[in-house]
Parts: sequence; structure tokens; C-alpha cells
Amino acid sequence: MFFAALAFGAFGGVAGALMGLVEIRDPDALAARLRCPGLWLSLAIQALLATAIVAAYQLSGFRLNVLLCLNVGAASPAILRGFMTQVPPLPPGRIG
Repeated sequence: MFFAALAFGAFGGVAGALMGLVEIRDPDALAARLRCPGLWLSLAIQALLATAIVAAYQLSGFRLNVLLCLNVGAASPAILRGFMTQVPPLPPGRIG
């Protein structure tokens, strides 16, 4: 079940980007977008981040069902933005 949860979390992480591809109506523009390495790199990064968040939930004792794994995966960009806003900014100057 753990690996299935990770797979559903990864799919949830890339579902939004895949929906963006569905909205491209021009076949030539869609083909060009699908050939772009940046698309595949961003999808891989989104899947890895979503998988990491689902794994963190699972390993911390929360048991997520399939629907929650999809939801957490899809919400992973918002979750990470929330974490980043909690990091205090460093004042300008020399580090170290």
C-alpha cells in the first residue's frame, strides 16, 4: 500500500500540469510543447516533490487512502509554498 500511495501522490502532483496540456487546442502547439524537455523536467520534479510529501505523511504515522494521496499530491505546490513562507528572510550581507 505504501508504494501505491506514492504512485497516486505522484500522479496527483502532475495532474494539474496534464490538465494544462488538455487545454491546448492547436495540434502544432501541443506537439511542440510535448517535445519540450522543460515540460518533462518540470513534470518529473513535480512528481518527486508530491511523492516526497505523501511519503512524509505516511512515514509520520498518517495513513492516507488513495483519494487523499491524490489530493495531497495535487496540493503539494501549495504545501511547499506554505513551508517557504515560514522561513525567515535573511538580511542582506555576508553569510558565514
